[in-house]
Amino acid sequence: MKKTRLIIIGLGAALLCAVLLFGAFAPHSTDMINASGGQIDIDITNAEIGYVSEYIEISPSSIVVKNDNKTVEIGVHNLYSSSETNVSIEITNTGVLPIKFIWIRQDVRDVVDMEEDREVDVELLKDLNIQYDLYGLSDGEYVQKVDQTISVSDESMRALEGTDVIILQGESIRLDVKIMVKSDSGTNIENKSFVFSITPFFTQAF
Repeated sequence: MKKTRLIIIGLGAALLCAVLLFGAFAPHSTDMINASGGQIDIDITNAEIGYVSEYIEISPSSIVVKNDNKTVEIGVHNLYSSSETNVSIEITNTGVLPIKFIWIRQDVRDVVDMEEDREVDVELLKDLNIQYDLYGLSDGEYVQKVDQTISVSDESMRALEGTDVIILQGESIRLDVKIMVKSDSGTNIENKSFVFSITPFFTQAF
């Protein structure tokens, strides 16, 4: 009986240690959820068009902020070799806790061949590169923190993973996005339209 009681006590202590270790090493919170001591939240507070190559069809109405101000959708039409579209996105910490940028998710959907007026596979966008430049505030001015260029190889991809950019309450970061076609691209990329969306992810900073 005494041995059984000791085994039960030992198992209980082991379980308690496991719970404490999980709490110590698990992330404090995930993207845009309530956390102890305050709320984690972000808003995309601005999205505007920069330089756009001639003949590419994009306008302010082509950029939509949705998903409760958490996602930017960009409609791009009439791509061709060496063309590019630039969009600048401002992301603001609207919660009460400092947050840390951890990655962005990019999604490509509704890829359409404009000449044949039909949807086609995202594989036809393999000559499309996306360049990301992330800027954080330093002494009241935006300073580049990290950049990355990735090729579109799937409908949903991650970018800027491992970035250690802290955003204090009420502060913003800027994400510049360049959607560009390789100079040696084939004809498959021409006359295509698609919807490109960007969703940033954050976690509690401290």
